Amino acid sequence: MPPEPHTGTGALRGLLVLLVLLVLASALGVAYTTHQGRKLFVELQALQATRDELNIEWGRLLLEQSTLATPPLVERIARRELGMHAPLPEQIRVVRPAPIVMPDDAMPDDAIPADRNDEQTR
Repeated sequence: MPPEPHTGTGALRGLLVLLVLLVLASALGVAYTTHQGRKLFVELQALQATRDELNIEWGRLLLEQSTLATPPLVERIARRELGMHAPLPEQIRVVRPAPIVMPDDAMPDDAIPADRNDEQTR
């Protein structure tokens, strides 16, 4: 007599198929994630290379700026290209600001001269 078939083999087979599909989906997810990680790493390296090139260019520009901003070079360019010259002594005018006079009540107590402070305390 042949063994009796199990009534749960169909359910077991369905579970096995489901597990195989889940393992395949997981494998595809790992492959996709690995590919994305490598792609992002390559992009990161390219961006870091660009950053390094820009830092080198920035250093060159700072050096060029400091070279071009030296007073002798600025004076030479001002004389040659702009026709500028130092003024003659009689062309120089010194402007001094007028002294500011504040009323006594506007001055703080610690700003009063010592001799006036002594008079007020008596």
